[in-house]
Amino acid sequence: MHTGQRIKTIRAKHSLTQHEFSKRIGISPNYLSELETGKAKPSKPVLLALEHKFGVSYDWLVKGKGPESVQIDNKLNTEEREILSILRKNRELYQTVKNLSKKYIKNKKTLGNLSDKINISKEQALLLLTTVDKIKSRSKAF
Repeated sequence: MHTGQRIKTIRAKHSLTQHEFSKRIGISPNYLSELETGKAKPSKPVLLALEHKFGVSYDWLVKGKGPESVQIDNKLNTEEREILSILRKNRELYQTVKNLSKKYIKNKKTLGNLSDKINISKEQALLLLTTVDKIKSRSKAF
């Protein structure tokens, strides 16, 4: 089995299309197709992206030796492993959690910036933003 076939195995395990998979590792679907068929060899950044995003062993990808997975699960507690398992099996849920996380991080930064600029606590900034949102939603109703 060549590296491209191992890449295809990883993609199949995650039930992703070539388009979805290539987007997650930052390459074009055409390049992924060439990799999977053995027409092209993956660059080191692609291999590292696979290792990072999918927990795949670099040595297994390149040489076909050793364990397929990097054992990041050993560092997780039982609850974290369970959540990770659920997210790996449910793409829609994964996307929802990812989007919510991004919004949370963005809002956290916004609250911090707002509280710094007008010299109020983050709690007061949250109350202010919530009130502004309520006013906006009420004004749209009229």
